Formats: sequence, C-alpha cells, structure tokens
Amino acid sequence: MGTKKNLSADKKITKILNFTISSGGGDGAYLCISKTTKKIYEYFKKNKLDLEEYALDSDYAETNNIPEEMQPFEPGIRASFGDYECGMTATDYLELTVEDEESNELFSGAIPKSSIKKDKKGSDSIKMREKGIYVVGYEGLEDFYISGKLELDSDFDLSKFKIKYSHIDYELGDREMITSITYDKNEVDWQLDSYEGTGDNSFGFIEVN
Repeated sequence: MGTKKNLSADKKITKILNFTISSGGGDGAYLCISKTTKKIYEYFKKNKLDLEEYALDSDYAETNNIPEEMQPFEPGIRASFGDYECGMTATDYLELTVEDEESNELFSGAIPKSSIKKDKKGSDSIKMREKGIYVVGYEGLEDFYISGKLELDSDFDLSKFKIKYSHIDYELGDREMITSITYDKNEVDWQLDSYEGTGDNSFGFIEVN
C-alpha cells in the first residue's frame, strides 16, 4: 500500500508588486559630481564659457567650438553627468502606493517617520574627496516619483518597508537624498521617474585643496 503524500495548503507563491513613492511637495534634485582636469578648467575660464549652459544645451559645445578633449562631460547631458544621481527625500512626508500586477491598490498612505532613517555612512561631501578639480551640478526637479518592484511570498507589510537617506553636500547645493530602500532587510531596486526641471540650477568648477 502506497504512502499518502501530504500537500501543503499554504504553499508560498511569489507575487510581484509595484510601488511608487512621492514627496509631499513633489520636490527633488539631481546632485552630481565628476572629477576633471586643471587644463579643462582653465580652458573654460580663459574662454569665458558657461558650464551651466554647456550642461543644459546639447548644441553649446558645437556652437562655441569646444574641442572634444576640453569637454568635461558629454554636452547637454544635464546634471546626470556625475557619480551620484537620485531624488531628494522629503523626510517629513513620503507617500507610498503599492499595487499588484493587475493595478489593484493594496496600500496607499504615508510612510511612517520611524521607517525613514538617516544613513550616516552614506553621507558625502566634496570636502571628503581627494585633491583636484571637480565639475559639480545641481538641478532642482518637480513632478517626480520613485518606482520599483517587490517580490513577495506573503502579503505586503508596511512595517517591513524601510528607507535610508544621506546628506549630500557638493558645495553648490546640498540635499537629503534617498540612498537605499529595503523590504524585510533586503535591498530593493528602484528608479527615479517622471521629472521636470524647475530652473533652479547651479553648475560650476570646485577646487579641493
């Protein structure tokens, strides 16, 4: 007589959930930095070139006959030339929406302040960089949100959704920026979507001695 197998009635099934995060005021920023050379810095200074116009206008380099070897980053690439790029967190209020794959809303509301923590190790300042000359860009954003996916084998639990942010200071602008999102202590991939520039920009060369 064969042995009867027990089938688990609560077998775990992975669910894919979509989430978005927006700030109360829709305020965000790019805060970026990239090392450059003294030669490029002196070329821009000597020829009275505008780094902000260069960053925002893809035709600026060609119009001003800037040689390729004198271009600190790709012209017209805006503030995303640097090695840091993400949306600013409004630490007093962040709105979270979670939906299933059929766009059924599972949660909508504020993320508890207790779930938003400062990551001291992630803080960055241009003063912490090695000696040299850097191009720095700050660009204010509006109408932005963060989006990502969660792979869960149980119902969504808001208490497991955590955000860390860091203080980023590149001299021309400083912000509290989201650096990581975790669910149940596991890192979650995310991206910044749907943004528009506010015109609140600042680009320049900074020398670190």
